[in-house]
Amino acid sequence: MKNILKKIKSKFNQSKIKEKMMQNNFKAPENPFGPVKDPVWEKIKKENFEIPDDSPLKKNPFHYTEKISFELSNFCNYSMYHQKCPAHLQKELKVLPLSLIEKTIDTLGKYNFSGKIAFHNYNEPLIDPRLFYILKYTKEKCPNASFYICTNGYYLDQTIGEELAAFGVTKIHVSIYFKKELERLQKIKLPVPCDLQVMELDDTLNIYSGPIKDCNKKCSAPLREVVVSKDGDISLCCYDWAYIYKFGNLKEKTLDQIVSSGLMYKIYSELSEGNRFLNICKNCRWHR
Repeated sequence: MKNILKKIKSKFNQSKIKEKMMQNNFKAPENPFGPVKDPVWEKIKKENFEIPDDSPLKKNPFHYTEKISFELSNFCNYSMYHQKCPAHLQKELKVLPLSLIEKTIDTLGKYNFSGKIAFHNYNEPLIDPRLFYILKYTKEKCPNASFYICTNGYYLDQTIGEELAAFGVTKIHVSIYFKKELERLQKIKLPVPCDLQVMELDDTLNIYSGPIKDCNKKCSAPLREVVVSKDGDISLCCYDWAYIYKFGNLKEKTLDQIVSSGLMYKIYSELSEGNRFLNICKNCRWHR
């Protein structure tokens, strides 16, 4: 783990982003939001729920799962620019252990998972020196899955893009924040779809406190898209940036054990009917 941290830090130190941060005397800000607790969640997570005997989850815990995202670390080289992004609040570099990634990929392979597998949440995947090994390992264990890379594009060029495709990546999404970056990336021609999207950050940081949007749209979180945090936690969805709503940890259980829990099914059942009874869901205008 220490060697991985050194490699990631080395990549960061060699980038122009580090110089920019030093010039601006950048310091990670204090978290103004602090710990957040949802009394409804605190109560419901202590109750016992069972999955119906006729549920397809009894045979395949990933029956409803279309996408699984691994947050490889909590580091993003653009975090200092994004004051609305949770990544800029990070003070300590954390990396999802390779052993947990391999164990989880093995679990997916056991069920012949054929959905999407991504390697981001609040992190930049291309900065991780393990990425190509992880892609290779995942392709061997889950040959029917498709691989999705979401990046800010800083490390993406023609060569890296072609190598990602060669390692099985089927789609690349680039979040564009700077005009020059857009102009550079528009010149890249890759053998797989590469979407360039000019981004404007939303109010994700305020997702726990509102204002309440009274949205009653049906949502398939947390089973449709499963999020694995850099600490190995399985959370409600990608908007739960502080990981308040946790269903379990991969250090203690396997992914199929967590996904097939009665609590996770209960939350999925309520949200899929439009019952947004959790605070974070009441404050969210999105749906899965």
